[in-house]
Amino acid sequence: MSDFIAWGDMATLAGASAVVLVVTSYLKGLWDDLPTQVLSYIVAVVVLFLSTAAAGGAADWTVWALIPFNAVLVSLAANGSYTAVTRDTYSYLEGTADDFGTHLRVAEIKECLGEMAPDVKITEK
Repeated sequence: MSDFIAWGDMATLAGASAVVLVVTSYLKGLWDDLPTQVLSYIVAVVVLFLSTAAAGGAADWTVWALIPFNAVLVSLAANGSYTAVTRDTYSYLEGTADDFGTHLRVAEIKECLGEMAPDVKITEK
């Protein structure tokens, strides 16, 4: 493979989402009043337009018509990836643990976590 990422790779959902994630993370500090999700969608539209043009999909108008709709999927996937990576794992420990499908109390969860990893210090926010 001679390229880090090829135009054909950016025309896929996974490739476009990865590029949108990186570019949006880099650009989001430039415009404080623009929501990150809107910036992510704009970047997704640009990435899909460029990758479609570079991959030779410019012959059929229906390919171009689908780009705004595909950009929604790419943007949502990129935003979800970012949220999954940066999520505060202990935010689920507020109140009861209904999100885990149990009715344990926070103290019981902390006790279980402390037994599983005694060297990890668990603090409350």
